[in-house]
Amino acid sequence: MPKDKTRILTIIGIALELAFLSSFLTVAYGSLNTLVATVQGERPIEMDMDRDPISGDGIIALGVNVRNRGFYRIYVRLHVRLMTGPGKQIADGTDSKYVEPGDEGKLSLALTLSKDDFDTLNLSDAHFVVQFDFRTFFDLVSFGMELEARP
Repeated sequence: MPKDKTRILTIIGIALELAFLSSFLTVAYGSLNTLVATVQGERPIEMDMDRDPISGDGIIALGVNVRNRGFYRIYVRLHVRLMTGPGKQIADGTDSKYVEPGDEGKLSLALTLSKDDFDTLNLSDAHFVVQFDFRTFFDLVSFGMELEARP
């Protein structure tokens, strides 16, 4: 009788391990596929620069389309910082949202620069630090990535 109970527990343990492994593989596949689709899209990051006519402040609008190619709902957070050559941060912005499987969501944020910073902004010396944060599988699995991009 004890051998039968041990065998049953072993079979249950193996079944749970296989279920965990298949869940992990679907989460990893969906997350990486979503990340690649987002970063390698036709226009991964859209950027538009404008000036506020009243205050003279500069506004840099950024947008990223996120296509969830996974099997679980994902939470995507985008944090962008505009840095000057010597490493001084002059603007930042954040946006986040949940995207259901098979759907597409757009993250939009605006970086506001003072009139003086906008007038002296030299795009050849400036760069963006873009941080993506992903959470999926009922917010139990997360990872992040930070990229530097020059305009």
